[in-house]
Amino acid sequence: MTSGKKAAIGGTCFFLVAIGVELIYLHHERNLPGKIPAKVDYGPTDPDDLVFLKKERPSSLADLKDLFGKTLWVSAGGQMDYYPAAGHHADYAHPAGTLLGAEPLVVKDAFEQVAPKDATYRIPGGDKQVLLSFTMPNSSDPKKVYAVPVGYREGKDYEISTDEIFFYDDPHELYKWSPEIWKAID
Repeated sequence: MTSGKKAAIGGTCFFLVAIGVELIYLHHERNLPGKIPAKVDYGPTDPDDLVFLKKERPSSLADLKDLFGKTLWVSAGGQMDYYPAAGHHADYAHPAGTLLGAEPLVVKDAFEQVAPKDATYRIPGGDKQVLLSFTMPNSSDPKKVYAVPVGYREGKDYEISTDEIFFYDDPHELYKWSPEIWKAID
């Protein structure tokens, strides 16, 4: 036998032995009893992280009918202007104010209206804006009807953002904050 063949056979035997030793080691390691990991302490959980916010996901004007007669609370406080409304018309020329955080509203109706350019900075105008009409039970005139844009229609497609603008459940019950914090918010 030539020395090249001897070297090839010797190298092959060496690799077979090395592979066999590795297989035996892996078999032994994988059949050891499992180690129980130490319990991980993630620290205290913030109760606000455990709040489940209901979502309605309305996708048309007809879906908003489910909100008629219900009380909603403002989530997007200080961001949404509201307007006096009568029938299915909002008076964009005379804003009544800005909705404040956790403010309750009783939904009366939903309608579409073409919005002027200066009223489309939070909710796009689209072909028509979708507005919710409501009363404010905590106001000086609880029967006065107002409207706030909550979405828009472009062609046959609606984009409605009530899930981002309102709480469907009373935030005073959802969030267990101290009375001082709620007093500051209210």
